[in-house]
Amino acid sequence: MNTNTDHPIRWGIIGAGGIAKRFCASLASFPQCHLYAISGRNREKMEAFQKEFPCDVIYTDFDALIQDQNVDAVYIALPHFLHAQWAIRALQAHKPVFSEKPAVITTKEMKQVIQAARDNSTLYMEAMKTRFEPAYIALKKHLDEIGTITHVYAGNSSILPEEKFGKGYHTSGKGSGCLLDGGCYLTDIAIDLFEGLPEVKLEDLALREGVDMYVKAALQFPEGSAEIECGFDRIIPSHAIITGTKGTITFAPAHRPDHFTVKTAEAEKTYQVSYDKDDFHGEIAHFVQLLQEGKIESDVMSWDDSMRNMEVMEAIASCWKEQA
Repeated sequence: MNTNTDHPIRWGIIGAGGIAKRFCASLASFPQCHLYAISGRNREKMEAFQKEFPCDVIYTDFDALIQDQNVDAVYIALPHFLHAQWAIRALQAHKPVFSEKPAVITTKEMKQVIQAARDNSTLYMEAMKTRFEPAYIALKKHLDEIGTITHVYAGNSSILPEEKFGKGYHTSGKGSGCLLDGGCYLTDIAIDLFEGLPEVKLEDLALREGVDMYVKAALQFPEGSAEIECGFDRIIPSHAIITGTKGTITFAPAHRPDHFTVKTAEAEKTYQVSYDKDDFHGEIAHFVQLLQEGKIESDVMSWDDSMRNMEVMEAIASCWKEQA
């Protein structure tokens, strides 16, 4: 693990799609970091990526990037079903891994990734940006004002263009569907605010050729309930509502909030809290700090958090897979 202060942390990016570009744009604001290498299957695409985001090395082989001794940390920006495989490979090479969400697509994979991080004493963290947004951090300081939390609602969606159905990882093959893609943010809000694992009830579902295009589920935790709603086929206003015995806190957008409203019987106040540079900055800053401190696990997005989140999503998905 790199703690060398003689040079910046040299990043290697596995995958070169839109999310990787957003990551690289944010990484540029960190003077202690350097975009060293990128990797993808298509060299022409890699060369175009390099022109937009200058780096030292291009690889068309993911293993070659992982084995490069100059790479200090790896960001995984691949389709969901490839996250576990390449996280494990990187961890086995003692490369700290910052994995795009969802961390994995099954609880079995999550156990394997955690074991690889533990066995190799190497940092691993899922990039669950919500927990690192300034507005989310700020609103949690107001939770006492609304009393004991009794219910959480979280909704978010996007419209997938008709012509893209079945042509990308969002809707074709393993790891497809709106639950894993956007729903992971919503279930994570629930597990962050409630302890334990919930009993799950599927309230509504829209499938297309086996792909979940809309999911609405109720989660009954030991000390409260939650409802999550996500989709690829309709507009769901992106927001979350935390209901307590003395009031509510509403925030939006659900996955990357920049404002929230605290409402009690005595008062109602809205707080605008901007991103620190952009919506990736907080999670990158935290990961960099962990690297510099020589830690292998985050205290904000722990391995147990990633595991519990995967367990909840797997439980939701099992509701319709058992019916099929």
